[in-house]
This record gives sequence, C-alpha cells and structure tokens, in this order.
Amino acid sequence: MTPFDSVASFYEVLSDSAARIDRERPLLTEWLQRSPGSRVWDLACGTGLHAEFFANRGADVLATDSSPEMIHHAQQRRPHPRIQYQVADMRCLPDETADLVVCLGNSLSLLENADQVWSVVVEVATRLAPRGLFCAQVVNNAAKGMNEARHRVELKETEHGPVVAVKNLVPLGDKTLLSLSFFHESAPAADVGVWQSAADTAVLLHLSLDDFQIAAQKAGLHIAELFGGFDRRQFDAASSPDLVVAMAKE
Repeated sequence: MTPFDSVASFYEVLSDSAARIDRERPLLTEWLQRSPGSRVWDLACGTGLHAEFFANRGADVLATDSSPEMIHHAQQRRPHPRIQYQVADMRCLPDETADLVVCLGNSLSLLENADQVWSVVVEVATRLAPRGLFCAQVVNNAAKGMNEARHRVELKETEHGPVVAVKNLVPLGDKTLLSLSFFHESAPAADVGVWQSAADTAVLLHLSLDDFQIAAQKAGLHIAELFGGFDRRQFDAASSPDLVVAMAKE
C-alpha cells in the first residue's frame, strides 16, 4: 500500500494544512471560547484538520463526513481521544446537543439546493445548546471573475515522489462544476516511474448572504458575525473571496 491509495490522501498532501490553521486560528479560537460549552460538531470534516484543532484545545468533537474514504483517512491521519469520527451525511444529524457546530471548506455548497441548506441550518439549530453557535464558510460566487471558467495545475514534490493536481471549475447557472484529477509518480527506477491517478468531481451550489439570512430566520438564529474571509475583512459581495457566517442561538 502506498501513501496515495485514496483521493483523501491526495487532498492531504496538496493542501498546506499548517498555513490554513495559522490563517484560521484566531477566529476558530474565538468561536470555541464564545461557545457555552466544549461539545463541538465538525460537519463534513474531510481530513479531520479542524476536528483535531478543536480537540487539541479541550473540546469533545464529533466529526462527520459522508465519505467513508475521508473518515478512514482522518482516523488514520489525525486520531485523538477527544474525537469521534463517524460516517454521516450532514442532512442526517445525530440526536445530540452541541455547543459549537462548524461546517467549513465550502461544504454546504455540496448540497443540492437552497432548501436543503435551510433544512440543515434548521436541524442544527434544534440541537444547539442555548447561546450555541453555528459557523459556516462558503466561497463567494458573486465576486468578480467567479462567473468565468478557471483552470489550475499544481505540482508538489514530496518524499514519495511528485504529485500533480489539475483543478477545473466551470460555472453554469447557479452552480459550479468541479473536477479534480491527481497524478503521482512513485518508485522511480532508471528514470522511469510508476504513475497512479485518482479523480473526484462535485457540483457546487452558489450560496449567497440572502440564503444564510433566510436560513437563520427559519431556524430562529441570528447572524452574530459576517466576514469576507477568516482575516475578518468586511464582507463585500463584489470582491470578498469567502462568506464566513456565525449564527447564534438565544
């Protein structure tokens, strides 16, 4: 078995996890400190990066993802006695109470339509403790240039050989079509390597501030914070790269 036997492994090696946590740490820390307790849910947890961050700060974390592959990778890569990993769709929440719920990395955009997003927010609200927070981050598709097709190629040298990622984003109406292809050269011998490949696709829903305002109203939450990025920049629909929303329960 090689280090790159799954798409999850490719995601891990091509992302700069340390730089991402450094960038997001101040806001993540504040959310945890403002929460009424230490029970955290990480919805669509992916590789477990945020689950590990909160667990290292004393939180008891339930980390769920609909991908068994991602959960397996997270369990292997980031085991922690305070993290419970579980394969689960964010539309089917456990019947428990949380003090802080996060859904980051544009994950809410993986839902099929705005009605499903509103439903998830409503369901989260029913499980939030009083003064609990539901914090989400999505890409701001209203920003300049986001309505154009984008193509990106990344090459990263690793101790196990080069990894190449090809990312294509094609906006189409109120959605963006995403395709990711990964290539890894391993076991080079006489300048001839063995290449592996893996691919992943997704349809990403374009979510707006209006969608979160409607969802919060339906759920009986109020928007406590609104930023255009984890650096706390003011949200501007025309220029902000992200939409970061913290919704609070009374």
